[in-house]
Amino acid sequence: MTNLHEIYQASDTDDDLLPVVDEHDVPVGRGRRKDVHAQKLRHRAVHVVVRNRAGQVLLQLRSHRKDSHPGWWDISVGGHVDVDEDYDAAAVRELREELGIVAPMTCVARRGAGPESGWEFVRIYECTHDGEVPFHRGEIDAVRWVDAKDLISFGHSNAQGDEWRVTGSGLLSFHEWAHATGAVKS
Repeated sequence: MTNLHEIYQASDTDDDLLPVVDEHDVPVGRGRRKDVHAQKLRHRAVHVVVRNRAGQVLLQLRSHRKDSHPGWWDISVGGHVDVDEDYDAAAVRELREELGIVAPMTCVARRGAGPESGWEFVRIYECTHDGEVPFHRGEIDAVRWVDAKDLISFGHSNAQGDEWRVTGSGLLSFHEWAHATGAVKS
């Protein structure tokens, strides 16, 4: 079995400070991003599903330089809530930073902190965008629009590298989004 420290890839965000929260999502301190992740401390994150008027959702291909899940497809936007920032402000900031998009959004679902979320309390937002996507090339290698129903049907989070390999947390958030909004009918 490979030790996680042996495969860890340093990130330029390792020293970012994150709020550490308790089991009720109440702040109890702060810590460096790298330490918070290594110690599996509860913290906060936002996921944003960007959809277009055609009913497609945007996927991002995580940069091959990322410290976790490099080269995997992921939710449109994902990021941490900073110290002294609330979820809504973090969602607006992350959407602008990662995709270069400014758009109104709505919080549609929440996920609790546990192993499947990387110990993150996650709030899931939705917005609509039909223009260019001038994504941040340091964090993202590519973006693509996919049919939401196809993503829910074919998306998987196993180790096979194909067009439907999506991070487990991102895939869970897509499912929560689809359920909360009724975006994908059976």
